[in-house]
Amino acid sequence: MLSTTARPMLGVIGNTISFIVLLRDRGRSATSFLLQALAVADTLVLLTAVPLYVAPSVHPFTGLLAGYYATYLSLTPILWPIYLMEYTFTTR
Repeated sequence: MLSTTARPMLGVIGNTISFIVLLRDRGRSATSFLLQALAVADTLVLLTAVPLYVAPSVHPFTGLLAGYYATYLSLTPILWPIYLMEYTFTTR
């Protein structure tokens, strides 16, 4: 079973690879462009999901990231709109 931190890392790696492969498309089709945009938006969703969902769950179980756990409530009003903006770009 993959850990909760390995999934976003694998997602970012997969999106980067797909972006690079689609960037090599010589035809410059609309489909290629839309898939590149989807890879970028999905990567941004993965990167903002880590501080919103993964990091807060680390402290209660391990005792690590106590400083982040204390500032989580002040960061949520900043990160949540960014997360939602990127999430609307994807077609999930």
